Amino acid sequence: MPEPPGEYWQESALALGHLTSGLIQDEIYQFKSLGMLINNDGGLIVKPFSRTTLINSTPDGKLFMVWNDKFNVDIFDLSLNQIDSLSVSIPNQLVTNEEREEISKLMGEMFRSLGQRYLPYTKPVINNMFVDKSENCWLQTYDNPEYLVLNKNGSPLGSFDLQNDMQLAHVDENRIYAIESYDKGYKIHVFRYKL
Repeated sequence: MPEPPGEYWQESALALGHLTSGLIQDEIYQFKSLGMLINNDGGLIVKPFSRTTLINSTPDGKLFMVWNDKFNVDIFDLSLNQIDSLSVSIPNQLVTNEEREEISKLMGEMFRSLGQRYLPYTKPVINNMFVDKSENCWLQTYDNPEYLVLNKNGSPLGSFDLQNDMQLAHVDENRIYAIESYDKGYKIHVFRYKL
């Protein structure tokens, strides 16, 4: 039976598995992963400025999870045991009237009333997170400059913007990779960095 129109959470779970033997232990860690809006026809979209759980990993397999309403990171080992945590005070940002109007237009007729009803008045701290080999957190924020880099103790190392609506896609030891979409497809830009 379809859910009535409104706001819902998509819930996810982490499990332990092996490439050849399959699932070892299921649903070790459950979490809210995404806010959704469901309309009268059963259609769904991601709620704009939704609070979400962001996940990224280091090359050695440590898993970083953060609920993006506040920057509180839980760090897990390969067996999904929590081994550390990090908390940094980064304020949420207000959703401007211009942003509300733009989102309302983009949502179309089917979702406009749901969007107006459930659109939050503040944006979460971050929109995306990447973790490099040194366990620095590269945060895509809703602020200006758009990107903020924190070391594993939560101290800021730098901030920057990417030009031409590029989006950060990957970080390694001394390069960042950004994707730019344009009318003929995508371009990948590679930049050297030094912290």
